[in-house]
Amino acid sequence: MIIKLQEHFFKDNYIITLFVIFIKRCAMKIQLSLFIIILNISIVFFCSSQEENFTVEIIEGVRYVYNNVPQWRDKPKVAFEFVQKIGGLDATDENFILYRPNDVEVDGEGNIYILDTGDYRVQKYDKQGKYLLTIGRQGLGPGEFARPTSIQVYKDYHLYVVDNGKGKTIELDQNGKEIRNIWSDAHNIFKVLVLQSDEFLVEYPGVYKTEIGSESRNLTETLLKIVDNDFNLLREFCTPLKFEDYNVDRQMNIIFYTFDKDDNIYVSFYHQNRIEKYTSEGKLVWKADRKLSYKQSKPGKSEEKREEGPIAGETIVTIRMDTMNKFSYNIAVDGKGRSWVHTFTKQAEGKIRNEDYIPAETMLEIYDPEGILLGRLPFPNVRNISTYRIFGDRMFFIDREEEMAVYEYRIIEK
Repeated sequence: MIIKLQEHFFKDNYIITLFVIFIKRCAMKIQLSLFIIILNISIVFFCSSQEENFTVEIIEGVRYVYNNVPQWRDKPKVAFEFVQKIGGLDATDENFILYRPNDVEVDGEGNIYILDTGDYRVQKYDKQGKYLLTIGRQGLGPGEFARPTSIQVYKDYHLYVVDNGKGKTIELDQNGKEIRNIWSDAHNIFKVLVLQSDEFLVEYPGVYKTEIGSESRNLTETLLKIVDNDFNLLREFCTPLKFEDYNVDRQMNIIFYTFDKDDNIYVSFYHQNRIEKYTSEGKLVWKADRKLSYKQSKPGKSEEKREEGPIAGETIVTIRMDTMNKFSYNIAVDGKGRSWVHTFTKQAEGKIRNEDYIPAETMLEIYDPEGILLGRLPFPNVRNISTYRIFGDRMFFIDREEEMAVYEYRIIEK
């Protein structure tokens, strides 16, 4: 409006009129330039806000994924649908009374196997939870268990039971008949995974090398091993984090591991912000972390106190270490190749049983097959979740502390 008044006032002055027109065009160009600048800033801001979710670095062919914000934000694209509960304190049938259930498996027909550790047996149910069969009992003979710790259904029909008390893995048929014993010559195995290649994935022959009768104790260079049927080492992988202290190293490198239908192996760390995926050959595919409200602990040196025990020649060792933050407690893979990690979102504060004690908070984190954090999901309404397993879209939560039950849920895509 001001420019128009100026044009009208100086219409008889040709030079001034041209000047006014020039100014007018410059103003239009300036407006256009400002528009372009604002548009570019908006595009950059929008793109950067999208990239803030995660960043990826490729180092020597390995993807390093740094997750900041879940892709789904606060709107998870999956949910749980309750299917059934097996066991529980209200059970009256002997075949449904479980004492410290420790593991669960599913075969090709959908039948459910529950390792009832406290009763030294495996309970078999059909897909609807109808009791079918009891496998094993307490003892050291054939068909008996001393201290069973984990189970696995292999290629839909054979059952492997890791018996830590016997120091061996037992292979049985689907009716519970013992086929063979696989000796490991050690009593430090709690979990064995049989890959599709017929090879065994274990932490054996132990995470830590020790020399009997001496103080030489060193962390091995790898945490996971793949062995043959006779437990001969084939290959090893997964590098530990070292603090040059045996007890600290041992605690900091507690791991949870699983594998998918293609024998890819997934590892999460109890005291490290670290999740990894490997091929069956032990090649690292990606390593991921995520942004949390606390930092990784950096404990100092441990202190050992040795005292004579009540029995002659017995030594009691007391170990004291700094408190370490907890990151993950379990990991499992669903039918779509997504990793489900039991993650600590808040650390506990204070001492247990004190009035000022604040318990830790945890959630389920879901990662895509490339290590990108998709979302976080609260646990279903189960009293005390000890661990969980996934088979396709069937998810089983085990409560071995309070309710003594196994809960089955279905993963629903929204």
